[in-house]
Amino acid sequence: MVAIAPLSPEPIAVEARSCDLCGGADLASIWEFQHVAKTRERHFLWSVRVVVCKNCGFGFASPAPTAAALAAYYGNSYLPLKGQARDYSIEARLTVIGRHHAGPKGCYVEIGSNDNTEFAQALGQRFEAIRTVELNDASGATTTDAKDIADGSADIVASYFVLEHVPDVHGFLAHCARIVRPKGAVIVEVPDLRLYPSDPSSLLLHEHVNHFTPNTLTALAARHGLALREVGRQDCSRSFGFVAVFAPDPTVTKAIAAGPNPAEFAEAVACIRDGRAAIDAFDARLAATREKLAASVANGGSAVIWCANEVCRRLLDDAPPPKGVVIVDSNPLKANFLESVPVLQPEAAAESIRRARLFAICSPLYVGEIKNRIERIAGPNRERTYEVIDKAITAR
Repeated sequence: MVAIAPLSPEPIAVEARSCDLCGGADLASIWEFQHVAKTRERHFLWSVRVVVCKNCGFGFASPAPTAAALAAYYGNSYLPLKGQARDYSIEARLTVIGRHHAGPKGCYVEIGSNDNTEFAQALGQRFEAIRTVELNDASGATTTDAKDIADGSADIVASYFVLEHVPDVHGFLAHCARIVRPKGAVIVEVPDLRLYPSDPSSLLLHEHVNHFTPNTLTALAARHGLALREVGRQDCSRSFGFVAVFAPDPTVTKAIAAGPNPAEFAEAVACIRDGRAAIDAFDARLAATREKLAASVANGGSAVIWCANEVCRRLLDDAPPPKGVVIVDSNPLKANFLESVPVLQPEAAAESIRRARLFAICSPLYVGEIKNRIERIAGPNRERTYEVIDKAITAR
């Protein structure tokens, strides 16, 4: 095979990591893998080892990337395309915020905001001031460092699917506890480890260095004087996670101990192992799709893979696609996502789109939008087949 990724990607620097919850170093190694990730201008080699603490049952990556390595990686990552359909529910987020802040005055701080323009507009009707923290240097955030946010300045501190990316869990939660006002609230959404058997996407994603349950997140927050107000899945803005809301309470640090928890350990191990089995099944579906793509172009035909993302890379299995298969993405920044294979804008691939009978769509969120785009370019066709690759990586 001819590798799509460069032969010498930059290894992500790592350092030793014990359990953040109980400090234990007796860790059960459940899964190890490597992955080459493409950012706007660079390639990084991730070596991932997923472990579970045998004492308290917290799941995480050990060793973990250093702060400098993560700053380099996330600072150069892709942002969502302007106008692209969002992959989360604004309504769910606003519902939770509304239960803990009446508005319209006050200050909202979001850590890891990336580029949520539509959400920010909705927040502007509920808060006087909005502050954002984001490592990505192209996001236009207020700051790249939470240290720049003043103590006790926020009525709501929010973080949506960020804490699973942060090896320094205590440092992150300490900032949340420092920034929030005494009568404010901290809202955290993270992937739910208990859902891995049915949706392994969060386990598969190389960037995830923490694997939370409500129990482990609650215990970690308590160490920073944050007491649980509510937790649940129904009002989480993404289907594969849970939302937890915490309130400042200096007495809570004495209420929760991270002693032995064999049930939490057994459940975490089982969920990760079942998630791995689901990933194996997903890889089998990818192999079947590769065979269909090859068959569709065997006699000079045309096929399209739509969306240049980590799912696309996994579908291609580090090899160029068969002759006659083109890669399409609406984001012009993705043109060089696969170095030896061009990624075309839909208009530039119009002839291939008109000829193609098989479309492998690597982002289920945008299926409707993509099908409409295809029909605008090529017109309706009953012989056209769509292979939607689901239960995969949620690409940024």
